[in-house]
Amino acid sequence: MRFLPLILSVPLMAAAEGLYFDGPEVVKLDWNTTALRSADFNGDGLPDLALINRDRARIEFLFQRKDGPKAGEPERTSREDRWNPVLELSRLDKKPLVIGRRAHALAVGDWNGDGRPDIAFTTDEKKLFLRIQAAAGDWTSNTEFTLDSVSEDPESLHAADLNGDGRTDLALLTETRLHVWLQSASGAWSDGKTYALGQNGCGGLRQADLDGDGLTDLCYTSPDADAVFVRLQQKGCVFGQEWR
Repeated sequence: MRFLPLILSVPLMAAAEGLYFDGPEVVKLDWNTTALRSADFNGDGLPDLALINRDRARIEFLFQRKDGPKAGEPERTSREDRWNPVLELSRLDKKPLVIGRRAHALAVGDWNGDGRPDIAFTTDEKKLFLRIQAAAGDWTSNTEFTLDSVSEDPESLHAADLNGDGRTDLALLTETRLHVWLQSASGAWSDGKTYALGQNGCGGLRQADLDGDGLTDLCYTSPDADAVFVRLQQKGCVFGQEWR
């Protein structure tokens, strides 16, 4: 059986030598797993992990244990020169959220201003889904946007405060367009702005103030053009033309 290992390494502080990392902890995941994200999903003060399991059509949450990793045993082998990590020696408890769809990209943000991390993800149905976490920890609240297409790049969806109002907004690359949705103080979403891409199949979406004017800009990569494209934000949270 094939599996994908998630390798964790915990930082330790040495008085004279500075920061270094302890040995790895290994968590077994299914093979087609992607889009690793981090947030304190259960509010216990410890950072947790979330990722997409494409083959099982679910989001998997890995909650960090307060009491640290559980003991485990190395995988048996007859080879003396083989590295044997202790599989499932992990400080994380797995809990799946079944979404019933094959997802591609994942983002974490606060979609209703309650301080709890929520999630957004794209699916092969050409849709963007927003799931809000309730106080009890369930994910029943659901909002969806219909897209022109969907990118399989796990870094095509990005959550950030794009207009400086303190609310989390969303930017998304599809195969042919850049979409931007702004969240209002009430938690409602704008109709969204759409920008045509100069090259299809862009990915690696990120935000930064690239020209030092205090506004958040967007950048992304184009494998076909071997280039990085930049869109500078203008007044009114409008993004300008692509330049490379």
